Amino acid sequence: MATALRPASVPRATPFLSLSRITSNGNFIPEIDGLRFIAIAAVVAFHIYEYLISRTGLVPLGAVFGTALMHGQRGVPLFFVISGFILGRPYAEHYLCGLPVQTKREYYLRRLTRLEPPYLLAIVAVFLGLAAFSSDRGLPHLLASLVYLHNFIYGAPNPFFGLAWSLEIEVQFYCLIPAFAMVYKLPHPWRRAVLIACMSAGTLHLMPMSTRLSLSIVGWIQCFAAGMLLADLYADGWSKRQSWVFDLLSIVLWPAIFLMSDASAWVAVPVFALVIYVAAFRSILFNRFFTSPVISIIGGMCYTIYLVHYPMISIAGKVASEPLAITLIAVTAIATASLVFFIFIERPCMNKRWPQRFIAIFQSR
Repeated sequence: MATALRPASVPRATPFLSLSRITSNGNFIPEIDGLRFIAIAAVVAFHIYEYLISRTGLVPLGAVFGTALMHGQRGVPLFFVISGFILGRPYAEHYLCGLPVQTKREYYLRRLTRLEPPYLLAIVAVFLGLAAFSSDRGLPHLLASLVYLHNFIYGAPNPFFGLAWSLEIEVQFYCLIPAFAMVYKLPHPWRRAVLIACMSAGTLHLMPMSTRLSLSIVGWIQCFAAGMLLADLYADGWSKRQSWVFDLLSIVLWPAIFLMSDASAWVAVPVFALVIYVAAFRSILFNRFFTSPVISIIGGMCYTIYLVHYPMISIAGKVASEPLAITLIAVTAIATASLVFFIFIERPCMNKRWPQRFIAIFQSR
């Protein structure tokens, strides 16, 4: 993972009815959205497979394929590594290259306007949908999740919007990254030593750990640190030369992430993720896959897909009873709902000026 020359980011036009992502600085790194595709595909496959086993009595599949599907939830730590890279990169480029960085006020406002509207709409919609068919509305759980404190208050994921557990950990990282980024001020060997040491924090899970700690950034700092180290390598410059060696590493390490035991995963996933994320840039065939338009577009919609996919699986389970039918309906519903939600809800929020435009439209009317 020698460093030298940074891959160029690509500016893209962004018409309204488009599936392309809008980035804050106008730059787009297709490899990252390609990696997001793998993470979200793994999570969706896991939830469909888990739903079929628990609700339809589906016999678990063979050892290799079934194990990989049951470990699809490891797409979440893969997302954490990506977050470490995405949020760490501006600070790494600031401290290492002298590039400007957002003020804290701009940063926190951007996080708020970018992520809150889709999240609030999704969780309230699920809450109201369930309330229409159940007398137990779970209002305390909703309120706790609205302020990202459910993991802390209850020591467990939200019972009707379980996927919010990871978003609460993401928000903790969003709040703390300006402080964590001070590591980039350290000299070259020290900052990498600190980040590598943090990557070993997964060993804490090999010892008794309270649920509240495991459902907080303390339990996942190893993944964010891996992403921040990747940002360090990226900002420090690295070679654009591609090699089949990185394809071979990818062939070995991608299956390993989803097939290894849980105990091994706590320690190995951050390390393996760092290597295969570097390989996403420097491989030949895998790079072509990650940068292909369809893969990067779907990956760019990962936040929307994450928010809507489980309610769609539940709806599919109400409509059909056979595993194959449920799977087909669920995939179709996820694709349809994600397209609509992304185009009309999430993507407009990617434009950092949307609050001003909304206010201007409201005032003009």
